[in-house]
Amino acid sequence: MLQVGFTNVASTAALRRTAGQDIQNNNVEFPQQLSFFFAGEISPHMGTFLRFTYSQPNDKFRWDSTDVRYANHTTLFGGDTIYGVTLNNNPTVQDVWNTVPAWGFPFASSNTAGTPTYSALLDGRLAQDVAGLGAYTLVNGHLYVEADAYRSAHLGVPGGTGCDPSISSCSPGTIQNFAPYWRLAWQQNFGANYLEVGTLGLYARLVPAANFPAVNGVSDKYTDVGVDAQYERPVNDSDSISAHMLYLYENVDGYSGAVGGLVNGESAQGRTLRLNGTYHLGHWATGTVAYFQKTGNSALITGDSRGYILQASYLPWENTKFTAQYTGYTRQQHLLPARLADVVITEVRVAARLLVTRGTPVVRY
Repeated sequence: MLQVGFTNVASTAALRRTAGQDIQNNNVEFPQQLSFFFAGEISPHMGTFLRFTYSQPNDKFRWDSTDVRYANHTTLFGGDTIYGVTLNNNPTVQDVWNTVPAWGFPFASSNTAGTPTYSALLDGRLAQDVAGLGAYTLVNGHLYVEADAYRSAHLGVPGGTGCDPSISSCSPGTIQNFAPYWRLAWQQNFGANYLEVGTLGLYARLVPAANFPAVNGVSDKYTDVGVDAQYERPVNDSDSISAHMLYLYENVDGYSGAVGGLVNGESAQGRTLRLNGTYHLGHWATGTVAYFQKTGNSALITGDSRGYILQASYLPWENTKFTAQYTGYTRQQHLLPARLADVVITEVRVAARLLVTRGTPVVRY
């Protein structure tokens, strides 16, 4: 998959890292991202989704989100039940719905435009920095239940040591023991309507990266809980609509002082909300409207962020997509802790996907 991006920002002040510093506008990323995939069956009841990615900001290839799983089925309560085991390196990458952080909208965004500085731990901060083993089941095509345990697996860091920020992007820190993750969802068809509602969550104690190379000592406690929903409905023989919602609530009990100066069990909270709706015009075009916000205590968030995204995509041929994305911030703190910046981003990108599979493909778009 090749992604090329062009980004224009309405106000370069939002990109300044220090007061008075000028930042180039109209940035081109070529490539923004180049990924190689292997997805599909590798043996009876075994399958995988593997991704290896070059990104422009890092200027290197690295192991990306990966899920290796065992799957089988049996009869339970008079209906077909799927069950299995998953081994993955990113909480929510094993999920099948487009609501969770690993697969949620926006599916691609600019690397050069300013973004909110706060993200919940479950909102991608552990991606490619952990290894998790879990079990899952889908009962009678409706009830999905999953439980996983994650352990830090810092890339570029010798085993048995903590997070080294100088050579690894493991900024949250090192997980003490294991971090449990859970997922519960119900899906149902109502005539032509499809609806999924669910919940997900993660609990972790993290030793700050500043303690490197130690993996013990004072740790901070994170509890993330979320709810999600997905709706789909055909409009006619070729068109359809879809909508997604994700709300994440994070509570941090700080002891080390590394999180907003929190010590002695002081608490801070953060909240993330994402809503989006898409009209699918056959298989060749889509239009999406989205709303997002991040709010919380000043110990976690230097300022609340709210905004919207307008996106149009054109798919003239198989494996090729052109996208124009417009992001408007109605409130945004960005990189300057003492400045409120209203930012508008315009993007045009091309994405071409080349997928190599064996057996039945398991591919995401």
